[in-house]
Amino acid sequence: MTHVGTAYQPSSARYYLNALNALPPDLAERFETWFIGRVTDQERAYLNEPRRSQVKQFGFMSQDRALKLIEETDYLLVTMTDPVTVPGKVYEYLATGKPIVAFSPPGGDLSRLLTETDGGWCVDPNDHESACQVLQLAAMQVHDCAEPLVVSNHEAIRKFDRESLTGEYARLVRELS
Repeated sequence: MTHVGTAYQPSSARYYLNALNALPPDLAERFETWFIGRVTDQERAYLNEPRRSQVKQFGFMSQDRALKLIEETDYLLVTMTDPVTVPGKVYEYLATGKPIVAFSPPGGDLSRLLTETDGGWCVDPNDHESACQVLQLAAMQVHDCAEPLVVSNHEAIRKFDRESLTGEYARLVRELS
């Protein structure tokens, strides 16, 4: 599981880490979580608490290096407690085709985006039981080498790439002219 970007209060990983710690030890041990990017002091203290699984903090790095690490991961993690915020990294995550595990309010913009693109799971940060279930599914899928539980809708994702967005913007400008 890899989280890219700043870890701070609105995007705290504590919901994910609490659910991970609540898993049976044999499942929790299957997870290794990588944090790439800046981590505030408050969040760093939380990441450094004893865990049943490995947590690695890489700090800030070049985008090229971060993308290489993303290639090695099974899942991408995003946490956002604000229901109307979709972090920019989510669009980069979607472009990888890797499943996303998001901890964000149900019915919020991030939840709707993941539903529209079939890009992954969105779990209510305050629903501890559902969070544990999603992590169990993720662990089992990787361990059992089963068919992917999440198959992204590439057509839906494509409309968020720069070329598509630029074309849509150009079309709107032409209509207004």
